[in-house]
Amino acid sequence: MTKRRLVALLLACLLALPSFAHARKEVQYAADFEYMRYFAPNVVGWLFQPDTTIDSPVMLAREGYFYLRNGFDGRYSARGSVYMLGDEMPDLSAPLVVLHGKNDMNNRLFGSLSEYREAEYYRRHPSLFLISPEGNYQLDIFAGVKTRHKDHDSWMTTDLAAVLENSFIAPDPALLPEEGDAWAILTTEDAKQEGSRFVIYARKRPMPPSDAPVVWLNHQGLDASKSVSGYATAEGVGTWMVYGQNDPLWDRMIFEVAGSSRKRPFGDGGCGPTSIAMAIANLVPAEKLPLLNDYATQPLGYVFCPCGIDDRWCDVGHVPYQLKTPEDFLRYFPLAVGSFAMGNNTFGVQGRRDSYGTNMSYLESICSVYGISVRSARSLEEALPYLRRKDTMAVCCVTGTYTPFTRTSHFMVLAQVTDEHIYVLDPLRRDTYGEQDPRGIVEIITPGLVRVRLEDAHLCHFTSINLLTY
Repeated sequence: MTKRRLVALLLACLLALPSFAHARKEVQYAADFEYMRYFAPNVVGWLFQPDTTIDSPVMLAREGYFYLRNGFDGRYSARGSVYMLGDEMPDLSAPLVVLHGKNDMNNRLFGSLSEYREAEYYRRHPSLFLISPEGNYQLDIFAGVKTRHKDHDSWMTTDLAAVLENSFIAPDPALLPEEGDAWAILTTEDAKQEGSRFVIYARKRPMPPSDAPVVWLNHQGLDASKSVSGYATAEGVGTWMVYGQNDPLWDRMIFEVAGSSRKRPFGDGGCGPTSIAMAIANLVPAEKLPLLNDYATQPLGYVFCPCGIDDRWCDVGHVPYQLKTPEDFLRYFPLAVGSFAMGNNTFGVQGRRDSYGTNMSYLESICSVYGISVRSARSLEEALPYLRRKDTMAVCCVTGTYTPFTRTSHFMVLAQVTDEHIYVLDPLRRDTYGEQDPRGIVEIITPGLVRVRLEDAHLCHFTSINLLTY
């Protein structure tokens, strides 16, 4: 390509393209590499692109085939991992960084690179972020080519004129590298045409330190997901943290002990852990919730992923989410209690079984972590005086054909009693109780927080009442 032709191409790009959305400046990205090295010792960075499927650890491989067939933790994975090639730990500040990733029809990992043939896709996704322990980089895309897989020398180049001559991207001139700029090359095979590959070229520039809020990439997928759990208020009575076992954030997560022959979701069987989580979270200051980590038998404490509340059920390569801070525990506390119930505790108790639901055999053990005393009440009448106090709540079971809450059995929390009503935290959040409550016994204040008239409380069949006092 002549100099005159290159200048004409750049001028045409400048006049034809709308303004590009550049890097987001309101946050800074980070990853907990010390934590990830526990299960992914070859991790060297994290590649992230907002609003796409590119959100993955970057691994170091001595030979490329390994991470085409295995996840970052070394286990077999059909989707593989993003990786760099080399025998030694790479220097990501080097003038050229080459990243490889698998392609598939679902655009996972590097499958989205083929989308850069469309100008609108490039306009919406001009940059990526490469996060590393040593520093962070913004990768500004300026070219893309499709080439034969075996033509290594044709694409492994930093000759700007040669790259732009064959590019299917009309670049934003502001993103073009200048002399002395570092480059990044992202490469993947063409999922529809064997023997071909897509190659994307980007200018790699360091990102300066920032005072903007930190987004942890190993957490941000779940933290950004919608949750219906949160605080709810009964006017003049109280405000409580109300969790839902059927919260869309975790209702499909597998809730099973190791070796189980079943894959029951938390939304169907998590009423016990969710009820206990509500009682503890409303009695104990949030800053004390992480105390539970001291009683975990698993080395990483309490971890989960979108597949299950124990990362052993993951088969799609999610980075396990580790609960550390009070904010982590407050948001995801039912999952920590569920893991405790499955046996992840130093007390040797287990309330989850393969053959049936969840029992309360672990209640006293988990309450002892927080200095909560547990006593049984023989009847609702015996429990009522305690429930008028602010330091006591009750975890109970409702069972029987005629209870308005269930047709089988169900755990829930008795939160507060007034002269006229008993206030109940129902872990199965519902907008209506429908045919289960033809008499209209249950009054919904907000899904998950309901009340029953004291005169009708006997119709609810509250049994196995455990009083928790902090």
